Amino acid sequence: MDTSGDSGDAGGCEMATPMGGFGSTVTGSVSDNPYWSFTLDAPSQVSITAENESADPVITLYGPNEMYIAENDDYDGLNSRLDVTDTLDAGTYCIAMAALSDEFAPITVSLTEYDAAAATLSLYARGEAAPPLDGSIPVTDLGVLENRVRQDVQATDDVTWFTIDVLDNSLLVIEAIGGGNSDPWLVVYDDLGREVGQNDDYGDGLDSLVMARVQSGTYIVGVRQFDSGQGLIRLLAERYVRAQ
Repeated sequence: MDTSGDSGDAGGCEMATPMGGFGSTVTGSVSDNPYWSFTLDAPSQVSITAENESADPVITLYGPNEMYIAENDDYDGLNSRLDVTDTLDAGTYCIAMAALSDEFAPITVSLTEYDAAAATLSLYARGEAAPPLDGSIPVTDLGVLENRVRQDVQATDDVTWFTIDVLDNSLLVIEAIGGGNSDPWLVVYDDLGREVGQNDDYGDGLDSLVMARVQSGTYIVGVRQFDSGQGLIRLLAERYVRAQ
């Protein structure tokens, strides 16, 4: 739960429009509907999403007596999501809406009960966590990286995962090269799930590059389109060793 600061305004929560309970979806602009409310009949964990990248929504959640709980700006692109994993007491809650780009653009707000398994899968799909290597998430093994390996990917905005084995201490260089109008995004983890590097754009273009000194081991590489859509991305991995 993000409680890093309170940039919202609870002053209008007493005028919030009720949106219903779990499973409810409502749509309105910040100009027309700056506040939504919902009531929990029992202690619960909740997920709230706000979608319309043209608006660039920000959601702030308040509890009874206008108690600040959490807020989120960008979660999936410019869309927002709050996963409240602390159990909230029964009662009425207020969602304060803001739009960083267009307060007149309609924003779709949804309320669901927090699903830990679904939230974990979403982390893998966005590349914010390394997937397990137990077969539960599709991962393509590219084998031992001797010198160089190339792999073409028909990428979407969900991450496609690969593994590469490095046998010696090396300089690992991985590029994601976009074909056509592709805008690659690239991340590399070690086999324990520690992030080695992540990159969107390097140089003057939209291609991505991660370069790191690594020890022998298995490395997990994820690539996706930065924006929605599908396109060709060429993944290139190279290994360099210290001159003798």
